Amino acid sequence: MQIGLYLLTQFPANEDQQVKYAHVIEQARLAEELGYDSIWMGDHHVSEEAHMPILQTLVGFALSTKKIRIGSCIIQLPLYNPLHVAEAGAMIDVMSGGRFVCGVSIGFRKKEFEALGANYEGRARIIEEQVDLLKKLWTERVVDFDGKYFTAKGVTMALKPVQKPRPPIWFGVGGSSLRSGLRRAALLGDAWIGDPIVALPKLKKQFEVYKECLNEAGKNFESLEVPLFRETIIAKNGKEAEAIASKFVIKKYQEYLKWGLPALKEDFPSGKVSFEELRSNRFIIGTPDQVVDEISRYSKELGVNHMILRLQQKEMPLEMAIEQMKILSETVLPHFRNS
Repeated sequence: MQIGLYLLTQFPANEDQQVKYAHVIEQARLAEELGYDSIWMGDHHVSEEAHMPILQTLVGFALSTKKIRIGSCIIQLPLYNPLHVAEAGAMIDVMSGGRFVCGVSIGFRKKEFEALGANYEGRARIIEEQVDLLKKLWTERVVDFDGKYFTAKGVTMALKPVQKPRPPIWFGVGGSSLRSGLRRAALLGDAWIGDPIVALPKLKKQFEVYKECLNEAGKNFESLEVPLFRETIIAKNGKEAEAIASKFVIKKYQEYLKWGLPALKEDFPSGKVSFEELRSNRFIIGTPDQVVDEISRYSKELGVNHMILRLQQKEMPLEMAIEQMKILSETVLPHFRNS
């Protein structure tokens, strides 16, 4: 079992972003020092808060660490030119010495597509062409491509990633078109990142669909990395963990509902949700022993072998996030390293 951390990279607009960036890099370095396997960040635009741009911030991760894997969770690929992402991704892989994982998705907020002049309705087909182009640009000397949305005639991208044949491409999938998304992840991707918003009973059904799609694609589930993203709060005392979670986690999910996140909208169509409704079978909250039990459950019931945990929530003090990082590294990581 590998365990990684999803780092908070969105902050109130009125705060000192130079200080906030320093805090993010401090956590990236600490994660490596404490023995975590990976660090991750997300990708959003045009919100009321300051979101650090993903490709530029991943460069910071690459320069600030030496061995931990660094990944996007996720890049909303249809918002970008694939050549730009291919070049940036290759350079991140070069700067990190071959540690980049390229997590992608089709995106969901129409507002972001409108602001960036991107095609919202065609995004599912667009990402398929983009991923094909990424693979070609990372592995071929001269690229020719003739698609509906992109063309390349004799395009040369001499900068290549360190990883051979290329960095892994992981897909984030959610919403009403789940089967088509999982089929896309199985066919084009190297892994599917399980959604933190989906409760375990529904997640089990999604994993069964994913396995069916893998079989259709001629791939074996047992041979793949199987990542899962979960909100996590850990404390030495269970009541303390519950108090922290109820105070901080709900704020992010209220924002997701406001944005119309498909997976959450399906479960809570009224647009209203309580912490208790949310936490059941979704979040990992508790003492070290409880966190070990929850991670073990996902491993046993779903076959997960790479957990991505978000410890720091919106408005949570840096010191609280660092304390959780230390507790988890001292109590949870050894269990999975020694098992």
